[in-house]
Amino acid sequence: MRHPALTLLALMALPTFDAKPCYDTFNDAPFETVCARTLANASGGLLVRESAGAFAVTATVPASVTTYQEALMMGAFYVIYYFTTHALNSSRTVPFTLRPPTPAHNAWLARMALAPSLWPPSGPAPPASNASDVAVGPLGRATFASLRVVAQASPQPEDFAALCEKLTAGVKKELPAWSVDEASPITPTHVRYFGELWTGPWEMECWVGVKAA
Repeated sequence: MRHPALTLLALMALPTFDAKPCYDTFNDAPFETVCARTLANASGGLLVRESAGAFAVTATVPASVTTYQEALMMGAFYVIYYFTTHALNSSRTVPFTLRPPTPAHNAWLARMALAPSLWPPSGPAPPASNASDVAVGPLGRATFASLRVVAQASPQPEDFAALCEKLTAGVKKELPAWSVDEASPITPTHVRYFGELWTGPWEMECWVGVKAA
């Protein structure tokens, strides 16, 4: 199977952000994604990336929801419901992300960007959400470390946790010019390139916010 990271890396190698859309995969098929470029890399596929700006739909699930799968289902429902109720299915992108509660940010955050080719950051804003727990707004450029793997079984919460631990350790060991930003709203984010009914293999990734050490 072609690994989507190869296509994405080719796009990220550009010295500046390209005006053309960038693509990754959803269920192993091409799907628009927010462009990003590589700032640093290390062994095992560990990358430091800078993402371009975009509009995004963000659903907040309170930390009182303590079951991972419940938070995931709630967050995904809120985000997808926004797209379907505003007839914006063509604006969906990959990946779908979920950030668990942290000491710095006491809530679950589920997020999906709107296709930058249709909703550029400098253009008119997309429709607002009428749900109090869903926000639609611009995301600025973000700097983050990432690590992607291909799972042969449907990823479970502990698989994402282990991947994030490996990523954090890798940044500390292999990228001394960078440090994990524990206060970043990105740290740690569980990243999915597949839908609920996908039968695999499963592309999964972890992100953590980073800053210059």
